[in-house]
Amino acid sequence: MPTASKTGRLKRWVFGALALLAVLGAAWFFDFPAIPDDTPQPLAKASISSDTSFYVYSLGGFIDRSYSWRIDAPKSDLDLIIKHLELHPSPTVPKEFWRVSPFYWPRSLASGMVFYRSVNFTDDSRGSDGPHYFLLHDTARSRAYVLFKDNF
Repeated sequence: MPTASKTGRLKRWVFGALALLAVLGAAWFFDFPAIPDDTPQPLAKASISSDTSFYVYSLGGFIDRSYSWRIDAPKSDLDLIIKHLELHPSPTVPKEFWRVSPFYWPRSLASGMVFYRSVNFTDDSRGSDGPHYFLLHDTARSRAYVLFKDNF
């Protein structure tokens, strides 16, 4: 039969292991710390410089998939990305854009932000099949945030 001290150590060990798993799970879920990823597939053929960093976060989905991308890049690369994805200036911002994960995603409009969207990106519906992009260009930080919907 275990002694009281062994039972106490076992409980502390189990609690510590569960706490560690919770922290690691939360870090993975919130993409913390932000670690650069490979170039997203839709941009693989664009001539992007090595000064550009991508942070790709899967928002999930079963058949239709959604992703958020943070792109830290010189203005010339961001302009190239906007052209490569065939984006056009957007007069509106979809409400869902401000609620996207992870923690580093912008939560409100700031000065110097310019919006772009692909032709078939809709604010309030799934949209047609195929890829759809909504991009916020934060000119003050030389950064872009992309909401990418890959509808099947």
